[in-house]
Amino acid sequence: MSSKPLIYTRYEEEAGVGNSLFCLANHFYPPSINFTWTKNGVELMERVSNLRYRHNSDGTFHRISTLSFTPGDEDVYSCSVQHQASPQPLSTSWELKESQYSVCPAAGFFGASLVLCLMGIGSGAFFFTKQPN
Repeated sequence: MSSKPLIYTRYEEEAGVGNSLFCLANHFYPPSINFTWTKNGVELMERVSNLRYRHNSDGTFHRISTLSFTPGDEDVYSCSVQHQASPQPLSTSWELKESQYSVCPAAGFFGASLVLCLMGIGSGAFFFTKQPN
């Protein structure tokens, strides 16, 4: 095994909402591997599940370990994989990303103000251009 494990989530990431982390170890032989999960440097023993070994077409194996968790803003989760072909464990870390769609309060206020202003201009134009019968 020469590459670091891959970590990904089951659902879209959101702070305070339950989710699952997957740790994929790939292209190792023989099929004997140990996973270790940590949260902020502290080993996690509960809510961890290791799936069965699976064959790759090149004769190597892959295996996935899962962790059920609820992400927090400052939490760092790590998955380490130990295999006899690697002298040191290979590790990958995961932390909650800031939402791509988050809007700061000033931008929200500006957007709402702009919409109200345009509605006022549109209403004024309608009433000023309306011809009396």
